[in-house]
Amino acid sequence: MKPLAILFAAALFAAGFAPAHAGQLFKSEELKFEIQFPTEPQRQTRTQTFTSGDAQIVRFKAVGEGIRASMSVVVFARGEFNPQEAAAGIEMSGRQQAAGMNGEILSQRDLTVNGFAGKETIIKGKVGEHVVYFRAQTFYAGNRQYVFSVIERTLEAISEPADGYFSSFKLWK
Repeated sequence: MKPLAILFAAALFAAGFAPAHAGQLFKSEELKFEIQFPTEPQRQTRTQTFTSGDAQIVRFKAVGEGIRASMSVVVFARGEFNPQEAAAGIEMSGRQQAAGMNGEILSQRDLTVNGFAGKETIIKGKVGEHVVYFRAQTFYAGNRQYVFSVIERTLEAISEPADGYFSSFKLWK
């Protein structure tokens, strides 16, 4: 699961501010998901080499009316994750996110989206000199890992305003 530490760093750098509920529905047939971004997202793609092989990391970022939204999808060069592997990756993700922010996990809850298990983690941590709150959701589907998140300076800012962004996420095999 060492590659997941690197993926956390990618997710942390991709983190942004939550869009309001209104926005633009974005669908990726290639990566098999949809989510509500504030505007048409910009896409960045790179390949990361792990001991288990190469993985393609795709980041989506969108800015609208001062709001930034981000999502990372990691496509592993392997077959589908079995339920035990996915559960282990999801569980490790929250711990790695907290460690990467020199933070503490405030809460975690299990989620399901279209039958795929996931987890939401809320962390209080530090970015530079700033205390921040980080809300992330992680899912595995097939050979892909999805991590999308918001980061703000107050706990309230990652709660209700972010709900529309998180609840708009759908994925499929």
